[in-house]
Amino acid sequence: MKPADLFFIPLFWASLMFAQSGSDLRFSGHTLGETAETFFSTATMMESREATKDYCKKLLNDPEAMRRYEAARTGINKKDFLLSDVGGCKDVMAALRGGRAHVGARFASELGKGSVLFVDGKLASFTLLSESSYADAVADMKKRLLVPGHRYASPQIAEGMRWEVGGITAMVFKLKYHDEANIYVGYAGTTAQ
Repeated sequence: MKPADLFFIPLFWASLMFAQSGSDLRFSGHTLGETAETFFSTATMMESREATKDYCKKLLNDPEAMRRYEAARTGINKKDFLLSDVGGCKDVMAALRGGRAHVGARFASELGKGSVLFVDGKLASFTLLSESSYADAVADMKKRLLVPGHRYASPQIAEGMRWEVGGITAMVFKLKYHDEANIYVGYAGTTAQ
C-alpha cells in the first residue's frame, strides 16, 4: 500500500460514518434499531386501533379464545380470525421478550402494508409496500441515505436500486406487473426468514 493510499482510508471511513449518522432510517413512525418495547408502545391493531400490546395480552390470556384457537387450528373452522391473531400475538410477545420475530402490519397499522423483523428485541428490518411510484420511492431513499444507489435486476424485478451504507442494506424495487414500489431496509446480513 502506498503512503498516499493511507491518507484516503480515514476519509473513506469518515464518509461512511457521516452517511450512516446522517441517514434517515425512520419509516412509518419507527426507526431501525429501536427496541420492541419502544415499537409496541405506539403500535396499534389494524381494524380496532387498539394498542397491539394490550390486545395481544388480552387475547393470549383469554381461555375461551385459546380454546377456539385450538379448535380452529385442528378442526373445520379454519377461517377463524384467531388462527392468525394468536400466531401474530405470539410473535409480538416473542419480539418483546427479545426473540426473533416477524410482525405484519395487522399488528402495527401505522406500517400500512408490510412487515418488520425483530432480532434480539430490536427492529432489524422493514419490508414495506409503498403507494408511491417507483421513481418517487427511489428519490426518497436517495435523500434518506445521502448516497446514490446501484441498479440491480432479477427475473421477477422490473426495476431495482440497492444501497449498502454503514452496515445498512436498502432496496427499492418494482415487481413485474405491479405499479407499487417495494421497499426493504435492514441491517446488512438480516433477512426476513
